[in-house]
Amino acid sequence: MSWRIFDREELLAAPDGPVRHELGVRFQDVDAAGVIFFARAFEYCSDALFAAIEQAGFPGRRMFVEREFVAPVKHAEAHYIRPLRYGDRVEVSMPLGLLRETDFTLGYRLRRVSDREPVVVGEIHQVCVDVDSFHRKPIPAEFRAVLEKICGTMRTG
Repeated sequence: MSWRIFDREELLAAPDGPVRHELGVRFQDVDAAGVIFFARAFEYCSDALFAAIEQAGFPGRRMFVEREFVAPVKHAEAHYIRPLRYGDRVEVSMPLGLLRETDFTLGYRLRRVSDREPVVVGEIHQVCVDVDSFHRKPIPAEFRAVLEKICGTMRTG
């Protein structure tokens, strides 16, 4: 069974989403080969998502402090295209998304700022669950609206 929603070519070709998050590759982000440690790409995507939802007016504290709901990751996938090295600046956008009743998948594209070359594309699938029971629950309407606002092309399913 494949969890993949978006393929590499689709993520490369899609127009940028409305939100772009820029950050620098830090010394602690690189491995012995001098390129970003593979898991850091997912951290960059997560940083971009939470910066975007905060910027759109949805306080992250509702998920992490007040614990109205949580949206743990069910599946994550990345395609590494070109190296990112210490000191590079990277821009993260969310050009594609799929929004369903209780879960969502966001497609991410990371570009090196200096040459605008894509370096990583991927997707992260998250499920909205009740904090106590960990059973699926519908994505709250306000959060759903934020996801639609921060993503480029949003599909529903």
